[in-house]
This record gives sequence, structure tokens and C-alpha cells, in this order.
Amino acid sequence: MDGVAVKAASGPTAGQATRLRFERLVVEQGPRLFRLARRLVGNDEDAREVVQEGLLRAHRSLDGFRGEGQLEAWVMRIVANQGLRRLRRRRLRQRLEGWLGRRREDQPDPLGWLPEGETPSELLERRQAVRDLRQALATLSARQQQVVSLRYLEQMSVAQIAEVTGLGPGTVKTHLVRALQALRGRLPEVAGGE
Repeated sequence: MDGVAVKAASGPTAGQATRLRFERLVVEQGPRLFRLARRLVGNDEDAREVVQEGLLRAHRSLDGFRGEGQLEAWVMRIVANQGLRRLRRRRLRQRLEGWLGRRREDQPDPLGWLPEGETPSELLERRQAVRDLRQALATLSARQQQVVSLRYLEQMSVAQIAEVTGLGPGTVKTHLVRALQALRGRLPEVAGGE
């Protein structure tokens, strides 16, 4: 009994401390994880599922977290990988539906809001630009989409992206360069530097 009292008085174990950090991370970084997932999968419903599945995987694997790096990056990597899995499944399903001759209904445009003061012609231009960008991004590999989202939408450094994705910094840079080259070929505004 004295051993239990001594252990309780000495503070939380390393595993307990990691679990407490994980719980804080979920609360503090939940919105960021959701934004990452939404950018990867393209809609709120799938993004919520990706985050939930990713956090569940991370929680189940907490004992395997070696502490070599930041817990946040480890969890982001798990959520990002979950998003990539979802994208691969979606693309496979779309190919199968295409082969079978079935068509999916169009998804509502999550960027379809109209800011105050925007004219109808500006709205049309913006919607066309968003459509063009989405189509161009869809032609990139899932990995390129991931690094572009992390770099330009989450504003992460190459080192942070490398930690989240498990890729080397040089590989991250290569994916970014190739993605931007592909986008320049498809989007005249990118090529023109606007």
C-alpha cells in the first residue's frame, strides 16, 4: 500500500503525461486537424470522419509513441494519412462507378458563400477560379495535394511538413516543385505570377 501512495505522490508516469498532452492537443488543435482533413478530402462530413478516425488511431497507439518528435506532428501525420486513405478509396470508388456507368450527384460547393459587396460578375469569376483551382489540384497526386495544402493553406515550413508526412525535407521540396509546375501548366494566373 505504501508503494501505491509513493507512486501517486511522485506525479504522473510518462504514459499518463503523454495521455494528458494528447487530450490537450485534441482540444487545442482540433480545428487545425479539421482544416487539414477538409483540405485533403474536400468536404466537412468526410473531414469530421477522417479526424475522428485519425484521433482514434492515435489514441489507440499512444503507447507506441516514442517521444521522438512532437506529439502534435505525430497526430497530424496520422490524420493526414487517414485523409489520404479516404481519398484513395474515393478515387477507386469513382473509377468503379465510371466503369459501371453510374454517376454521382454533384456535391454542394463548400466555398459558395458570397461576401458582402461582391458583384455577380465578381462572384462568377471567383467561382470559376475556384473550380479551375480544384480541377487543377485534383490532377495532382494525393501526396502532392497533401504537401501543397500543408505548405500554402496551413502555412507549415518544409521541416514541419517533413515531420508530419514522414518524408525527407528534400522529398517534400520535390513534391512542392512538381506540384507547382503542374499547376502552372493548368492555371494561367499561376504561370503569369498574378
